[in-house]
Amino acid sequence: MNTLAEQLAATLRAVAHAYAAGDQVPPCAVLWADPDRLWERAMPVLKPILPELFLLGSYSPDERTGPALWLRCIEARVIEGAPESGTTPIFTCLTSAGRRFGPSRIAQRNSQHRFCSVATTAIFRTK
Repeated sequence: MNTLAEQLAATLRAVAHAYAAGDQVPPCAVLWADPDRLWERAMPVLKPILPELFLLGSYSPDERTGPALWLRCIEARVIEGAPESGTTPIFTCLTSAGRRFGPSRIAQRNSQHRFCSVATTAIFRTK
């Protein structure tokens, strides 16, 4: 049986691939907003499973954490540590800035059998 972390990783990756390939371009990133920091303690478990997971925060590239400009450079793949081409980066916002993003698109069950929602948004590059 898969762990909760593995199921969450699979669900986040599914969001990155949820587009009409013949009609749309793939998203340049997935934004995971967690303004209440419900998933903060799961990040150390998720990072080894999701090498494409990056966090908004203080600059620490070894921890895959950095400010918005650094995340933009990761998305553009112009700095070391960016995921391979064809892999959609997942950016996690564990601050109140995440409140302005849309409603929850995924839900995962935690160990107490309550539902915790994870708001995600696919981000597309404009010309």
